[in-house]
Amino acid sequence: MSNTVMADKSRNRLYIRYGEMTIEQYFQFTGEIIKEAGKLEQGFTILSDLRNFSLPKGENPIQANIREITEVQQKLKKLGASEIIRVVDPQVWLFMAMGEAEKSAGYEAFIFDDYEEADAALDDMTEDIHSENGRTVTS
Repeated sequence: MSNTVMADKSRNRLYIRYGEMTIEQYFQFTGEIIKEAGKLEQGFTILSDLRNFSLPKGENPIQANIREITEVQQKLKKLGASEIIRVVDPQVWLFMAMGEAEKSAGYEAFIFDDYEEADAALDDMTEDIHSENGRTVTS
């Protein structure tokens, strides 16, 4: 599915559908989103369909990208966005619920899209923790 954005002036609503794209394509697409949002009146609503959104394997947003994403959200708010509804894959609900539960429990999980990389990262973290505690761990 391709990425589409449409301003419906009669409903004062911005419709956004996301498909597969790279981070670079995402930021190009956000330019189209801002342009379409500019056609609407103050108080416009947004319906954002993320069910088909995906990034190529191995391509993950980094902290700088998160700042840019925040800037896009701030631009939409400044243009007059009021209510926003996101339609997501049902699996995302569990992911979001786990994230909120982790915050309540006092920790935050790191996110990976590759199992082996995640396992290696835990090894590195565990090694760092043991080094900080003055213990040497041998396998």
